[in-house]
Amino acid sequence: MHKHLVRWAAVSAFLAASPVFGQNFTVTNLSDSGSGSLRDAINQANGWSGSGPANITFSVSGTGGTINLASMLPILTNSRGININGLNNGMPITIDGGSTSNTTGDRVFFMGVAPNTPAAGGGTMTSTANTTWGISNFTIQNGNARGGNGGSGFSTGGGGAGLGGGVFLYAGTLQLNGVNFLNNRAVGGIGGSFTSVNGVVGGGGGMGGHGGSSSLPGGGGGGGGGGFGLGADGSNAVAGSGNGGVFTGGATAGTGFGFNAGIGGPTGGAGGNGVGGGSGGGGGVGGLPSFNFFVGGNGGFGGGSGGGGTGSFFGPVSRGGFGGGGGGGVAGSNAGWGGFGGGGGGSGIGINAGIQGGGGFGSGSGSGSSGADAGAAGGGLGAGAAIFVHSDASVVINDGFFSGGSVVGGAAGIGNGGGAGNAGQGIGSGIFLHNASFTPTSSATYNVSGNNTITISDTIRSNNETNEGGGRFIKGGTGTLNITGGNTARIIDVNSGTLLVNSTFTTTTSSAITATVNNTGILGGTGILRGNVEILNGGILAPGNSAGTLAVGSLTMRSGSVYQFEIASSVLADQVTLGAGPSGSGSSLSLEGATLQGTRLDGFAVPFGTAYTIITAPFSFSGTGTFAGLPEGAFFDLDGQTFQIRYNVGTYSVVGNNFTTLTSGGNVVIAAVPEPATLLLIGLVVAGTGGYYVYRRNTPI
Repeated sequence: MHKHLVRWAAVSAFLAASPVFGQNFTVTNLSDSGSGSLRDAINQANGWSGSGPANITFSVSGTGGTINLASMLPILTNSRGININGLNNGMPITIDGGSTSNTTGDRVFFMGVAPNTPAAGGGTMTSTANTTWGISNFTIQNGNARGGNGGSGFSTGGGGAGLGGGVFLYAGTLQLNGVNFLNNRAVGGIGGSFTSVNGVVGGGGGMGGHGGSSSLPGGGGGGGGGGFGLGADGSNAVAGSGNGGVFTGGATAGTGFGFNAGIGGPTGGAGGNGVGGGSGGGGGVGGLPSFNFFVGGNGGFGGGSGGGGTGSFFGPVSRGGFGGGGGGGVAGSNAGWGGFGGGGGGSGIGINAGIQGGGGFGSGSGSGSSGADAGAAGGGLGAGAAIFVHSDASVVINDGFFSGGSVVGGAAGIGNGGGAGNAGQGIGSGIFLHNASFTPTSSATYNVSGNNTITISDTIRSNNETNEGGGRFIKGGTGTLNITGGNTARIIDVNSGTLLVNSTFTTTTSSAITATVNNTGILGGTGILRGNVEILNGGILAPGNSAGTLAVGSLTMRSGSVYQFEIASSVLADQVTLGAGPSGSGSSLSLEGATLQGTRLDGFAVPFGTAYTIITAPFSFSGTGTFAGLPEGAFFDLDGQTFQIRYNVGTYSVVGNNFTTLTSGGNVVIAAVPEPATLLLIGLVVAGTGGYYVYRRNTPI
């Protein structure tokens, strides 16, 4: 079939107005803060307690315009929902996060409150798991999610995770209408490095705040970095309190343990330091206090764990919260482990030194010590430069695109003996789908309307608890989505329109991708989809971007589905190659009466005896079923020429219009043949590896 030329789609503003119900708040200027600003409107919308969602619109002099942020916008927390429409006098607003390098700028949007999030003063915050958020008609650019650096010391804290430079979606469903993401970043925090001050232990970095280091020699563990807000750092002062975060309504971080121990920062801030040999408290929303000299407190959501104290035996292991790095451990106390994306802590010096901490998904583990050498901490994960979708949340993208995203893992710290921890990874320059289990729980739906074609070169990545390969990706709308940057979602649904696989779709595990093409959906492209493809009634498989080859693991075509192919020349035609699934996953082909449709591009006259393998397998196996109305050896017309088809072909000979199978295989082959009534003797011997073959005739269809 004919496919649209691939191009960048300039997406026009989504003109749908905000809902008329609920309460409206109007932005009247482009200032970063103050009355009439977007920041002020979000604060008011969070406080709306009437019926229906809060709606934010723009009425600013001129058209369009740019808001230059000094820091992340307030977290959207109202469970009634908040809709923000950036259309200003007919043109969309641009929000600039201020990033010009990996160390500048801040995240733009953070939205949602997950169930059981600890609240300030006790209890839990109101969940937004069932809330719908709406962001329309914006360009979101130069955002930067920067993970906090691990604290330095005699042993060191792991770097925190940088997640979601444009948007971090914590809970609920986000509708993005006509929103474009440009040049956003997600950068993991750097693992802490060795300093010679005796007894000082670094806390783990958080999702923003740096891990603390006690400033008193022999003073114990630093507090874990805060979850949110670039200033939510663990204090370096003796008995100092951790700095507050920006998660309004969230519980405070944990308090350190020891003489004059510091207290945790409010609203998801940093944990407090331990002094007098004590251990630091965990940072983040609801970070735990430390209860003994040896073990730092666990980090809460987004927070690093506190550093261990100067104990004399191997204690239990503390852990960073989601996105938080593990704290360091000195002689006799184990280093903390990183949470999701958080680097592991480094172990300390001495014969009784503890064990280094392991990193969370995508982050670096800490290094151990040997004799007089101190270990160093690992770097944090950088993921989802444009959008990070937390487990159980969903994003729906309507006619927007993302481009120029950058993801960078945090560098590892350096230990006393010169040895380093392990650096973090940069994963998902476009979207990252987070899953807290092996079952996909987060999803991204990409709707392209009309005849538009949108090409995405940034990557779409996911995890399934410990490895890449989770989440659900859904293609909708009547237009074409061309993915050239790769996709690791484990479940892919093509519900409507065209999805072009022009890169590698794969997991990093032995699990195969499951791809389903539903009624009115089309799957094409020349890439590799490492999984099982099922075409349902009304769905279309159309390999190539014009004429080309699409590789998949296994293929099932149900009754009523369609296989469309193009012939471009004597040596070029569309083809599906089987056997591209994960190692050891096997391969199969099932044709259950699907319809075969072909086109000769530009009326190309196929020479008699020319054969095309339209489905091929790299090894011998037998497929099942046939195309509708085309039993083994059937003749059919293709744009005025006669072809013949053979199934389960390995090697074969063709004389006239008769195929003789010499060996069986998995190929489906078609060949151009003369009219059955006027056969010419044609000798053709072809060695194949399994496929279906079509033969030409010169009678019009």
